[in-house]
Amino acid sequence: MEFVLDTNIWIHLIRNTEKFLTEANKLNLFSDETSLYLSIVSAGELYTIAGRNKWGKQKLDHLALIFEEVRIVPISRMDIVKKYAEIDLYSQGIHPTISLPSGMSARNMGKNDIWIAATTSILSATLLTMDKDFDHLKEVFIDLQTISVTSD
Repeated sequence: MEFVLDTNIWIHLIRNTEKFLTEANKLNLFSDETSLYLSIVSAGELYTIAGRNKWGKQKLDHLALIFEEVRIVPISRMDIVKKYAEIDLYSQGIHPTISLPSGMSARNMGKNDIWIAATTSILSATLLTMDKDFDHLKEVFIDLQTISVTSD
């Protein structure tokens, strides 16, 4: 299986939160049969979070190690750039050939989320996230898996 991990998932991975690790094991995220991808956009977001929260050397070293172990996908690929535009137009309800489902209103997605979704779509991977920002793209552009790691 192939997964693109949303930035919020990477944060839990870096923190090694117990509930996240339980969910990750259910999905076999760390098996040899699973490929994990990191959008370069998420890498930028993670370094911003690290700076804002003044991460120490140990956490930054862990982040660097993770980056060495996963496949980082640049957004300079033209297929991703074109998919970005398609997803943005769809989300705004102005895609020339794909309409939003009946009853769904147009929305402006965060630009970084569009890059992550476009990367996921081009890779034909599953996007693993913890939020609802991508729900309207499910089965239209991406395969989506949402997990919860909050306390019950």
